[in-house]
Amino acid sequence: MLHTLSCSPFGCSRWEHLLASVVPSDGVLLFQNGVVAGLQNSLPAKQLLGTGVTVYAVIADISARGLTQNMDQRIRRIDYSEFVALTVVYTPQWAW
Repeated sequence: MLHTLSCSPFGCSRWEHLLASVVPSDGVLLFQNGVVAGLQNSLPAKQLLGTGVTVYAVIADISARGLTQNMDQRIRRIDYSEFVALTVVYTPQWAW
């Protein structure tokens, strides 16, 4: 399953539900304000990466928020065409 997160975990009521729902074979895609969940040394990044899922973040959204140098290195950076390709790899998708 591909879980997509577009809201910041700091203001998202769905964050805890996402963490409880993922399994290691899932992928999580951070985009829009969701990329904040990938900040290095942050609690959300530690929580998310601790689940064993593969985490992706959209480069354009990281750059737009000035976070390029602050993202956890374990998060895979992708562009929007790769985002589309992930929907083929991970089915179904769930938006948070």
